[in-house]
Amino acid sequence: MPKYGGDVLDFADLNFDYKIEPVRSPAPFSGFALEFSLPNRDLVFETRDDRIESYLDIFVRVRKRDGTGGGNFEERLLIGFNKSDEEAVMKTVTIYRKLFELPAGTYKIDIAVRDRRSGNRGIRSTNFEVPK
Repeated sequence: MPKYGGDVLDFADLNFDYKIEPVRSPAPFSGFALEFSLPNRDLVFETRDDRIESYLDIFVRVRKRDGTGGGNFEERLLIGFNKSDEEAVMKTVTIYRKLFELPAGTYKIDIAVRDRRSGNRGIRSTNFEVPK
């Protein structure tokens, strides 16, 4: 939950693990797969009838190391399940995977994930290579 202090609204870090894997396919396609996972217990869920739901905002920015090329991606992800499964689901993780097509090269990726209910967010950045 948000913490208030002075004139600043501070949100907790949303912890998530991620990996980036090259995708090898017949030419001319090349690219990478982005996968991240985060514990469901770290998300804030809302009950709606017999379902429990949470929303994640996902923002991804990819740029070549020189700052050119690449692109941006944005998606809202609904995580929902039956109320009767709540105890079991809270012990698991949500996994998200997306494929991106890019020419071979060295890139920098920025990944931001935000829990819409709590405002908690996590940000990760790394460099990676898309092979020829």
